[in-house]
Amino acid sequence: MSSSHEVPSPSSSQDEVNSNSLGGEQNQQAGLLSLLRSGEKTRASALKQEAQKGTRRTSGAWLWFKDHSTNPSKAVCTVCNGEIACGIGKSRSTSSLKKHLEAKHPTHYQQAYSNDPDAVAVSSDDDNYGSTTPKKMRLTQPTLIESLESKKKWKIDDLGAQSLHYTLGEMIAVYVLPYSFVEKIGFRRLLAAMKPQYPVPGRTYMTDTIIPKIYERTRKKIWSQVQDATWISFTSDIWTSEHNNFGFISFTGHLIDEIFKHRHAVLQCKHFSGEHSGQKISEVILDMLKSWDIPTNKVHTLVRDNGANIVKGLNDANLSNIGCFAHTIQLAFHDSVKAVSVKNLIAKSRKIVAKFTQSQKNSTLLLKKQKDMGLTPKKLIQDVATRWNSTFYMLERLQDLKAIIASLSTEIDFDNLTTNEWTLLPGVIAILKPLEEITKLVSFNSSIVSEVIPNVEALLRYFKKTEGLDAGLKTLKKEFLKNVEKRFEKLPDVDEYAFATCLDPRYKQMFFSDNTRDLVKARLQNFILQEEMGIPDPASPLEPQRLLHVSFWNCYDEAIKQSMEISEVSEENIEAAAVKRTSIVAEINSYWKADPIPIKSKTLTLTDTGLNDPLKWWKTNKDKFPTLQKYAKKFLSAPATSVYSERMFSEAGQIYDNLRTQLTPNHAETLLFLKHNLPIINYQY
Repeated sequence: MSSSHEVPSPSSSQDEVNSNSLGGEQNQQAGLLSLLRSGEKTRASALKQEAQKGTRRTSGAWLWFKDHSTNPSKAVCTVCNGEIACGIGKSRSTSSLKKHLEAKHPTHYQQAYSNDPDAVAVSSDDDNYGSTTPKKMRLTQPTLIESLESKKKWKIDDLGAQSLHYTLGEMIAVYVLPYSFVEKIGFRRLLAAMKPQYPVPGRTYMTDTIIPKIYERTRKKIWSQVQDATWISFTSDIWTSEHNNFGFISFTGHLIDEIFKHRHAVLQCKHFSGEHSGQKISEVILDMLKSWDIPTNKVHTLVRDNGANIVKGLNDANLSNIGCFAHTIQLAFHDSVKAVSVKNLIAKSRKIVAKFTQSQKNSTLLLKKQKDMGLTPKKLIQDVATRWNSTFYMLERLQDLKAIIASLSTEIDFDNLTTNEWTLLPGVIAILKPLEEITKLVSFNSSIVSEVIPNVEALLRYFKKTEGLDAGLKTLKKEFLKNVEKRFEKLPDVDEYAFATCLDPRYKQMFFSDNTRDLVKARLQNFILQEEMGIPDPASPLEPQRLLHVSFWNCYDEAIKQSMEISEVSEENIEAAAVKRTSIVAEINSYWKADPIPIKSKTLTLTDTGLNDPLKWWKTNKDKFPTLQKYAKKFLSAPATSVYSERMFSEAGQIYDNLRTQLTPNHAETLLFLKHNLPIINYQY
């Protein structure tokens, strides 16, 4: 060992200690650290020489593996204790160890196999949270100097502390924890035991520094996705917190990206004070679009409920908008169950359920009775006025517990259903079942507006079947048929519905009636030619209606103007336009001739609704239909319902609970934004 690394003589060490007697202990530790640092250089150099001679294991895998205690042909992963075969003697290899790390422990794999064999990925500075920079790491046990330094308390803005601050902020937002959680003694004791170096921040630091930074970075990432989209659809709804009467308006975005993936995000849940008038809604919606730099010509459509105020507000803002399918079904349901027999049945069922749900004694007795009969205990379900399908679930559960309820009618005083009403109940449930199934299907995030017309057509066919029903149930079906036809009769006339259905390879034109099918196909072709070439289709049957004139003199002026415009167009341009039109029409006709894909199939990619994914088909065939695929992205971007916004308000209800009644609207919006969007972007901001 060279003289520069020799341990100082006792005399020199003693002189150093004596000269610093007031700070002896501190100086001794500093001297020890200095010696260790100098020694480490020599040690690292020696290890490198050994590695070059082949006397040491140099593969990064051994950073996370150790030899098996009894089986020399295996190594043990120190992360998960998994036993991995790696061979013996000359056949020994670390390939299987490397594959294990790559598949099961990607972070540890990155540390073991970065560009530099001795490098490890660590968080970079605060303004680039989540990125990585290389840092040297020796394939040895921690040294004494590392052990001593690991006991030091971090500063609040140290890199290691910042990384944990962000993770803590994510946990607060996603799991709806109060900010005061970081100051709870139990939480602080837990972190002190797990990571003594970590300076746990206070609530003010989290609210003023960490959460705002997470919000800004997350918003920036979603903003970039929004800017890349050609068209975006939206949902919006209005909600008032029962805890403090703050009003909020939701604004969620839905788009299809370049690889035909649906993207959803909560853009805003804006505090909405004052009267919820159409004019105010119009102003707020346009303001939210502006805050996200979204021009109105980028808006495909907005899905909303059927409230007169929001319809007026969106029309005043000159934004395309369509009604929520689930909400329209709700209205049709309420209009249909006014038949006396069914109305009385539902009213009496509510009272029976309330008798048990509002009494702990009766509820306990109901559960005990089921256990005594060897049944799995179930509770009765109370319906909610704003959710028609909750009435279905209430009646269905009542039917399941019919025998139990009948046996308890002698012990508990309530007005039980009559024999005729119990006989009517299964028929009512059977009639409501398709409505429930459709509502559930269109409430998935993957459900799109193209499914509305096919679902309505199936419902109409179902309600026309009345064989085998008694008079009361026939009346119920008749009422449903009338109200569904009334609520949805104009769907084929609305481009947002009709074009989406046509561009869905599962449905195309199959669910249109004979007298509307050709008209819808012509409208779609006319629309695409207008968008692509700036001219309507002269062969379209719609064209005579579009060229109606107010007066003869208007026709006279138009003819002169058109003649002048044509004279200025070169023959080359006319020929190019004709070729382009022919190509577009040929592409559209080719699409119509292609067989529709099955609505359900085990061999194709399914959405979470259990139906085939039309976007998967478009991803595969986009080069075959280069013009149509653009409009598929537009019209298939809209969801079938505004349930996405309603779910967001359920999350808002969790944020504004009894522990956060004083939370400001701005903080609530920030937390709701993060709760919903952080998992969507996989916490990569």
